[in-house]
Amino acid sequence: MSPVFLDQARRLFGADKLMALPLFLSLTVPVFAQAKLGLATDNGPSIEEIVAAREENSRIVNGIDASPGKWPSMAAIYMRQGDERPFNFCGGTIIGRQWVLTAAHCAAAMKRKASASFFVREGTQNLAVKEKPDIDVVEIIANESYVSHLTLNDIALLRLRSPASSPPQKLVSRRVSDSLVAERRKSTVIGFGRTSEGGSSSARLKQVDVPIVGQPACRNVYGSDRITTANFCAGETGKDSCQGDSGGPLFVANEAGEQLQAGIVSWGKGCAREGYYGVYASVGNFESWIKQRVPDVQFAVPAGTGSSSQSTQAVSGLTPGATSNPQPGSMAQVRIDILEGTKVKVKSYIQVRVLSSVAGAFVIFNENPDGTAYQLYPSKPFPGPDGRTDSVRIEAGRELRIPSAAQYDKGYRIQIEPPLGINHLRAIVVPESQKIDEIIRLHSDGDIIRDLARVIRYIVEADADSRGAVPVQVAPTSRASAEMTYEITN
Repeated sequence: MSPVFLDQARRLFGADKLMALPLFLSLTVPVFAQAKLGLATDNGPSIEEIVAAREENSRIVNGIDASPGKWPSMAAIYMRQGDERPFNFCGGTIIGRQWVLTAAHCAAAMKRKASASFFVREGTQNLAVKEKPDIDVVEIIANESYVSHLTLNDIALLRLRSPASSPPQKLVSRRVSDSLVAERRKSTVIGFGRTSEGGSSSARLKQVDVPIVGQPACRNVYGSDRITTANFCAGETGKDSCQGDSGGPLFVANEAGEQLQAGIVSWGKGCAREGYYGVYASVGNFESWIKQRVPDVQFAVPAGTGSSSQSTQAVSGLTPGATSNPQPGSMAQVRIDILEGTKVKVKSYIQVRVLSSVAGAFVIFNENPDGTAYQLYPSKPFPGPDGRTDSVRIEAGRELRIPSAAQYDKGYRIQIEPPLGINHLRAIVVPESQKIDEIIRLHSDGDIIRDLARVIRYIVEADADSRGAVPVQVAPTSRASAEMTYEITN
């Protein structure tokens, strides 16, 4: 909004009537602007208003471009209408094979646009480059308790016509939300920032690290009627998310260094203003609602629970201080998932997919329901591309599948065998300078590992030796771990 228009608004309506619309923290558009477009105030913003606001403030303040392999679950939501050129107006996150998590105010605007159709663009860090086929949206589900005039319960789901090809994002559960979404803890917000004011078509993915704000301070600014257990604040003066993708994600890191989505970009006043914060819908608060609709969604469980708790604690040694890292967006990331989903049947075949933001040495373990484990990759059944079973490399930003395309063509398959129950896949990426070849070689025959935590501690110790005697004060940028839970059924 131009300063002149804002001054006119103050004279006509009074300063106390000016509210920010729910458009990714960047807006200073007053509510009466909705009426100028012929919309009832309690309907929330239209798609046109979302786009106009994005073009008004088009950058994440003091943010940086995301590097390849980071944030692979980010999705851009597009509108298609008649012969007009499709355009992006909101963001979202792939959280299931055919599901996108976004904001309810985005969904409400979509539902009001009966003459339009919608699709998502996934797996890209530049909207000018379509790396994967776009996928149509076939169902729009806003939370039934969404209150548009307060922008409360601002969460929605989009069902896609066909499965997404990006790895699904793991979410903060209600049980870990209080410990991870804590006052002063740094979080990372991402979104597509236009490269120039008024918008060229090259829209690159940006990221910025901002602190979580305590609920009392947040309510003091925005009021207890607008800030509840359904949302929270984040941000600081001069450093903020300040571009248009409502519905996009806010991440926090857990003890093992995994980036978990904790928030959905909802609303706020201004952009990096002193005393004002961005407001985010709380993902953990809506865990049950999401699970009822997305069968293959993954929520993080508290450290120390489940059969993988000891290995999770052991792997945290690779990323010391992950939860208190002042720059969580700089941390390395690795994602692992099964293309066939989180429930697989005995005797069925699966492909495992891994994507890393850093290059390095790489290993995958599978932990069984009884706590025993085995090394899945590299192994004698599934060696690396060069045939080695003691060392394999993963490239930054380049998807790796097991079995590989060459192995698949030769008839190699991963077949699911009993016992039934919950299994865990654990992926670890470390610098190639770290000497873990012997550790990997010892377990490449696929024999049962009785104590996976101990094997991981050997990897951590080898990593510590490679760092030297100087203590590491922040979580490293060259090491990463990820866990994926799946269930074997009849």
